[in-house]
This record gives sequence, structure tokens and C-alpha cells, in this order.
Amino acid sequence: MSREKYKQEGLAVIEKIKQKEIALKPEEEDSISVWNSYVARARSLVKSMAKDRLEIGRIASEACEIVKGGGGHWSDFEGVNTLKKFAKDVGIHYKTLHRYVSIHKNIVLKVPDEKFEDLEFSVLNKICRQVNAKTSPEVVKKVVEKEKARDPRGVTLYTIIRNLKTARYYVTSMDLKEVHSDDLAGLETVCDDILSAIKSFKSSN
Repeated sequence: MSREKYKQEGLAVIEKIKQKEIALKPEEEDSISVWNSYVARARSLVKSMAKDRLEIGRIASEACEIVKGGGGHWSDFEGVNTLKKFAKDVGIHYKTLHRYVSIHKNIVLKVPDEKFEDLEFSVLNKICRQVNAKTSPEVVKKVVEKEKARDPRGVTLYTIIRNLKTARYYVTSMDLKEVHSDDLAGLETVCDDILSAIKSFKSSN
């Protein structure tokens, strides 16, 4: 994600805080109470963000006549309520909106009894990568239960693995002669530490 997008998301959160008139300075004097107050308020905003994303996906799927497709042929659907048109009019990136709609159609509608707003959105994204429009509700439910049962640290590790794959591609496709030796040494140390920790775990289990 670009720095500008991070900035925009940060401004959006600040605006939401202002709209809800959340006081930025809690009244409690005790430092633990102050910390817990900040955490509770931020947590409520994070949960609200997840609900908002799910609601956007629901609204878009109901509003649009065509939710598939994109690219150059979008111009052929002049006057038709496409997902790309909705994304443009709402002011959200098409791929982002498409993911919200996919989660709604391929997960939420198929497991209606589940409280998906209580899940981390990264978990919903991971579930979404494992199912599609043809996946049966029974299979979707099994995937949901499997991902819910995972240790939260596993979700974090999954993200790290994806980033490492990106790093692998970056390193293997570039001319390492142009890289500063200290940077290469640092990368090598990190990789050695990761491998050492994995080997140590395997040998003890």
C-alpha cells in the first residue's frame, strides 16, 4: 500500500473519531485505565471498519446489474450499473470493491448465521481466496470454521510469508551488485535466523 493511501486511511479514521465525538483524552488518572480506554475506543473503530466493509459489499452487490468484468470492455456497458461504475461513483478502487462484493456473495450469503463482523478482515480475505461462486455453502462453512480455529499468530505468519515471497522475487530478479553490502548482510542474517528457528522447532517435535 502506498504512503499516500496510508495517509488517506489515517485521515478517514481521524474523521470518524471526530464524527462520533470520541474524546481523545480519557478522564482516568491511572495510566493502565488510560491505556485501556484508548485500546477500547480504537478497537470499537476497527470493528466498525469491518462492519462498514461488509455493508459496502452488500450494497454494491444489490445495486449493480453486472459485478463481473472490467478492463476496456467496460465502455460497452454505457448506461448499465456495473461494479466499476459503482466504484468510480463511490470513490473506491475497483479491485477493493470487488473483494468486498466477493466476500459478501461467496461467504456471507452462504453462511448467513455467522457473525463475520467479529472476524479480522484479513481472515475474511484469506477465506475469500479459498472459495468462489461455485463453492457450496457446506464447503464454505468448513473453510470458515477452519480459519476461525487458527491461532491469530498464524494469520500474521501467513501475511509474513506472502511478504517473504515478494522479497524472494525482488531479490532473485535484481542485480545484487547494485545493493549495498550491509543491506545484503542484514537480509542474510534475518533469513538465517528464520531458518534456525524453524530447524530448532522441527528437531524438538
